[in-house]
Amino acid sequence: MSFANIIQPNDFAGFSDEAKALKEITKSFSDPIVRNPVSEIRQTVYEELIEAANIGSKGNFDHYGAKQVQIETFNEVSKFIELFPFSDLLMKPDVLIEPDGSLELDWENQTSKSSIALSFSGKGVIHYAGLFGNDARARGVEKFDEIWIPKGIIQLIQRVWKES
Repeated sequence: MSFANIIQPNDFAGFSDEAKALKEITKSFSDPIVRNPVSEIRQTVYEELIEAANIGSKGNFDHYGAKQVQIETFNEVSKFIELFPFSDLLMKPDVLIEPDGSLELDWENQTSKSSIALSFSGKGVIHYAGLFGNDARARGVEKFDEIWIPKGIIQLIQRVWKES
């Protein structure tokens, strides 16, 4: 299984006049005059997700028996990225592959020694673990129905940056 066939916004290879026109239109999306930092963050995270999923699409990718990332897991994280209210005030998360085939989004604030990790397994739940400064911790599981992100998850991510 490979995630390499997922179409990127600028992957228009058609030869028709319409395809050429569409390609010209999408070029303007990267024009510095009309750039949107929030859209750029979302696109960067999505590109990192595709890269991680491609690496994880091969079982034992770490040579220690790691399980394969499943398409359901990729789709779940992709939907989270689509729904997440990114802000140019928040740093983008790192996208990580876990040995059990789960994908993780990880936000870290070095200044406040705060971080939150969200783990997705394609089963409709988000496992999370957070450290906030030297003495506060949070961990748990939230249902993720891919319609909206649980408010508690958003608040924990925001807390990573409020602790600065």
